[in-house]
Amino acid sequence: MYFKTFACGWDIKANSVHIASDETYRYGSFDTLIEKFDQSVAGIKACEESIVVMIGKDLAQSQ
Repeated sequence: MYFKTFACGWDIKANSVHIASDETYRYGSFDTLIEKFDQSVAGIKACEESIVVMIGKDLAQSQ
C-alpha cells in the first residue's frame, strides 16, 4: 500500500511532501493569475508530472 500527501508550489500542510514549483508559475495577485490563466494551467500540469516522477522513484526503491 502507498499513501503520501503531496503539495506542489506551496507547502499547505506540514505533513505533506513539498515539491517546489518553477518561479514562472508564481503570481503576485489573483488578477495576474487570471491574466495568465493558460500559463497557470501549464504550471499545474508541470506539478503533476513532478509528483508522478516522485511516486515512481518511491515505488522503485520499495522493490
